[in-house]
Amino acid sequence: MTYAAFYFPPLAPIAVVLGAVLLCLVAPVFAMAALGVLVLVAAALLLALAAAVASAPFLLVRSVRRRLRSRRRPEPERARVRPRAARDDSRAVLEAR
Repeated sequence: MTYAAFYFPPLAPIAVVLGAVLLCLVAPVFAMAALGVLVLVAAALLLALAAAVASAPFLLVRSVRRRLRSRRRPEPERARVRPRAARDDSRAVLEAR
């Protein structure tokens, strides 16, 4: 029984990277396309980071105000649900029998 097949999956990412590097060396057009994709991904990441930094103070202030508001004015108590046997309409059904 040979276990050689179990050693190939960890090498797959390395093969993909080496294949991409070789392809970029053979065809510079692909290298430029790959560089363009990397620049777009980096720009999207920076934009998401800037949005998170800009919105953090707003979200923090909103959550603090909501917590303070709930402490000042407690929520009204919810009506307790009575068991079915204790409701008025069930008495009518029981008396009709």
